[in-house]
Amino acid sequence: MSRALVIAGLVVLTAAAHGRTVGFGFVWDDHELIRLNPLVRGERPAADVWTTHLFEGTRPGATGLYRPLAVGSFRATWALWQAPWAFHLTNVLLHVFCVLLLFWLARCLGAGLAAAALGAAAFAVFPPNVEAVAWISGRPDLLLCLGLGLALAATLGGRRWPAWRQAALLGGGLAVALLSKEPAMPAAAALALWLALQREDAGRHRALALMAAALVAGLLLVRGMALDTFLPFVLQPGDQSVGGRLARLGVQLQLLAGFDLSAMVRVPQAGAGRAVAQVVGLAVPLMGLGGAALLWRRGHRAPALLLALALVMVLPAATARVPALRYLYTPAFLLCALGALGLQRLATRWRPRPVLGLAAVLVLCYLAMGQLWLGAWRSDPLLFATEAAHQPHNPDAQFLHGEQLLLRGRAKEAAATFRAALALSPGHRPAWMGLALALLRSNRYGAAEEVIRTTLRGRPRRAKQFTLLGHALAGQGKHRQAMAAYTEALRRNPRSRAARAGVAQSSKAMGGGGQGSAPAEGPKEPSTEAPDLRRRRTGKKR
Repeated sequence: MSRALVIAGLVVLTAAAHGRTVGFGFVWDDHELIRLNPLVRGERPAADVWTTHLFEGTRPGATGLYRPLAVGSFRATWALWQAPWAFHLTNVLLHVFCVLLLFWLARCLGAGLAAAALGAAAFAVFPPNVEAVAWISGRPDLLLCLGLGLALAATLGGRRWPAWRQAALLGGGLAVALLSKEPAMPAAAALALWLALQREDAGRHRALALMAAALVAGLLLVRGMALDTFLPFVLQPGDQSVGGRLARLGVQLQLLAGFDLSAMVRVPQAGAGRAVAQVVGLAVPLMGLGGAALLWRRGHRAPALLLALALVMVLPAATARVPALRYLYTPAFLLCALGALGLQRLATRWRPRPVLGLAAVLVLCYLAMGQLWLGAWRSDPLLFATEAAHQPHNPDAQFLHGEQLLLRGRAKEAAATFRAALALSPGHRPAWMGLALALLRSNRYGAAEEVIRTTLRGRPRRAKQFTLLGHALAGQGKHRQAMAAYTEALRRNPRSRAARAGVAQSSKAMGGGGQGSAPAEGPKEPSTEAPDLRRRRTGKKR
């Protein structure tokens, strides 16, 4: 079996596993990050890509995520083609490059042709990778993996290269990773430490370590100048106690084992599930660090580095609001490279055919699991309907499904879904607002008024709530009360067009002495109708 044939087979396998995503559309955060983002659409200067955060075009001041390379790639794709297929095709090509890079890295580390091919094939079809590849917004994880993979290939496979070539590939790879996503910073620091500890050709390795450390320091400086913060991670709202972080880390590690394939993972808040997650979050990193130390002590420096980096890439999930499958893309790359080395060792100790055959069966199982989950990312309605069915006890999943039903004009079904979300989480404010909108569109103005007044008992009180209250009151013919509600909405937000339209219609109805009708319920974009969960969730956990 020739190397060219193996490479062609890996390309075909990856294209077969993820190629149909080219026909998918914009999903979830893609609308806000790409389709509606003036920075990506070319309506702002290209230099702003390097001086703003990820969501600057649509959420000014909302996040501290500095990913200029990802935003720049979105902008470049939009300049050529505005259709979703171009963005999906770019993601698939990046995934193909990462698969081939893993094959090359495994071969550089001494894995045989068959073992390296199976390790790369397992990564190509690994089920949790579906989110990073099928979701356009997962591109930062693809770029992070590509950059870190190039840096590892230069570090571990470039020892016989000229010094300038090794330094160029290492520096270029780290630059790509650092400009793509924040977890690259601790990974680059760990790689610099590993280089500094090498005794063989110590001068060359120390120079590379200094270069890696300088790149990290340079990025921190640029980040501080652009975002006014030097912190590599942003602590997000939620349970930031030790127990909460261990639970999130444990759930993330369970996802890595393939226990769940969900876009909206929910961390257990109490009970046995939370205890198990905390135990996993504490035990697995300790075992991994112990394994890395043992490998280092026995002279297996490259496997020790791969295992340590995999742990370093998973640990930032403890600071995120919720875990996510796309966080596992780079750890899966590192573990599959490590698995290729382990597979080669097993094949040399025992009979190679049974060992390689079992690995091939595992790859086929991964392929089948991934295909079952891949189709859910075709569109927003399909994704959120799948999530709601898959997670009946997750209020976030129920809310997003109700939001899609509301957008498609199925107000009665949306109201039932919002009520299901509120039954699971009575304090879910977006679900209350969604329920009010669904009742308004069903012409159930009295019930809508009751729901909106329920939301007004809490804090904060927003202009949108008073606008919707005005709609509900006007629909019942209570135009004087509706006028008061619209006036309060304008006091809180003088630019509210819906409130101004409501004032005009209520004034006309009172002047004409008729009952009139409820004003229009505003624009049909979910991000303006109700506090969209995408703003609560995605801008905080990335």
